[in-house]
Amino acid sequence: MSENAWYRQPWAWFVWIPPLAAVIAGIATLMIAINGADDVIAEDVRKVGMVLEHDTAREDAAAALGLKGQVELGREQGLLALTLEGEAPERLLVRFVHPTDADRDRQGLVQRTADGTYTGALPGGAVVGPWQVLVEPEDRRWRLVGGLDAEATSIALRAGASRS
Repeated sequence: MSENAWYRQPWAWFVWIPPLAAVIAGIATLMIAINGADDVIAEDVRKVGMVLEHDTAREDAAAALGLKGQVELGREQGLLALTLEGEAPERLLVRFVHPTDADRDRQGLVQRTADGTYTGALPGGAVVGPWQVLVEPEDRRWRLVGGLDAEATSIALRAGASRS
């Protein structure tokens, strides 16, 4: 008999390739599902029925106190300076929240100086790309929000800035 081996027959490959491709695609999908889970939302959100609503209580508290501020970034030096109008606690928590990747979020405390400004190190060094900047006291009873563009060196903070 001079028949060819099974792997030299085109119909054998026609039968085996679809199930093999399905197994490979299933493993790839499983790996994507395990490694690419959605990040936790950084905003204050509450679920009402089947609807997620933005909770603005802390931003409303900042607005009631008449708070607003300005952040100046010294990207080369890795420093930030914050001026705050209104109530001035000793220290503030500054968070840089990445819009798509929670692993890239950064936070740090800034200390009030004698002249009333807050200074501290830029959390995590260089901040490149779009970020949301959240400033709040350590007890987190109010919050100011601002947006940071890729090249910006100054960020205006206000209560309710995250509402869009």
